[in-house]
Amino acid sequence: MQVAAVAPSQSPAQSPTDTNPLASNRVVQRTAIYDPDSAIGKQITIFLHQVKLVSDPIQLTGSSNYTSWKESILSQARTVKCHHILEKKEVAAFIDTNNKILWKCVNDWLFDLIWDSISLQAKLHIEAPTD
Repeated sequence: MQVAAVAPSQSPAQSPTDTNPLASNRVVQRTAIYDPDSAIGKQITIFLHQVKLVSDPIQLTGSSNYTSWKESILSQARTVKCHHILEKKEVAAFIDTNNKILWKCVNDWLFDLIWDSISLQAKLHIEAPTD
């Protein structure tokens, strides 16, 4: 996963069954420049509809719940079929330009999902990502 930007922190922990569109809304704002009627725009639209249905992962509070948090993140990624980015540790798209655009959209969503699921306490022990 490529860590590209610092996302604002999430409000207090929510249960894993709550659906939080905040991360997907930030991705929508970043992808608003694409024509929704183009082939890539349609793929992005489908992806964004799928991620709105994904519930929040559990919140990482420290090393004591890291294993369950990691599995929660991977489960959410599998739900929308983008787990390969995390499992293969992809840092860039490896195909044509259109796929790079979709990959960046998916990667941005994954970043937001992960960053927003880290508690404020845990973030104190993490170096803020940079571009």
